[in-house]
Amino acid sequence: MDKFIGDGIMAYFGYQAKNPTSGPNNALMAALEFKESFQNIKERYTSFWLKDHGKEIGLNLKCGIHTGYVFFGLLETERRKQITALGRNVNFASRLEHFAKDDEIIVSDELKKIAGNNFNFEPKSSIEELKSFEDVESVFKLTGVNRASSRIPTMIPHGVNSLFEDSIKYLNGTCPRCMKSTRPFGLILPECPNCDFSIR
Repeated sequence: MDKFIGDGIMAYFGYQAKNPTSGPNNALMAALEFKESFQNIKERYTSFWLKDHGKEIGLNLKCGIHTGYVFFGLLETERRKQITALGRNVNFASRLEHFAKDDEIIVSDELKKIAGNNFNFEPKSSIEELKSFEDVESVFKLTGVNRASSRIPTMIPHGVNSLFEDSIKYLNGTCPRCMKSTRPFGLILPECPNCDFSIR
């Protein structure tokens, strides 16, 4: 997990991975499992809201996934230090997220080609909303795992729920493994300074 952006989350996969397909495949699996888990969260909190306020609230998930080269490293200013990824491919993933409709996972053509037959996709017919990326000809909606031909596991180790909760706890300043401070010097690093826990 990289950062929170408003009510959104930016995450990258495949960092230091030796297999070039592991990052894209894990990102697609994470998105599908996160979508499924989010439905439980949505039902729980919308019912709370309806009970307390007497009206329904719109709470939906949207996701955009792309693959490619990025500028990655420690960005440092006088007020802030952060390890993150930047570049056109990061911007394109963000654009795909904005293009997605409620409860949709939108992926690029490049990512679909890497995924091969492991997942099921549906083409999106209209992509006029992809501003600054007029050269893009096609994007796709991820609909699920192709269980007939997929060679990847149907679950990510530890599950998305525990991984998500551990990452949030870590970014809030407490390591979920050793329960010590993750930022003794005011800088959040991807590895805990006290144990071997990592959010890479």
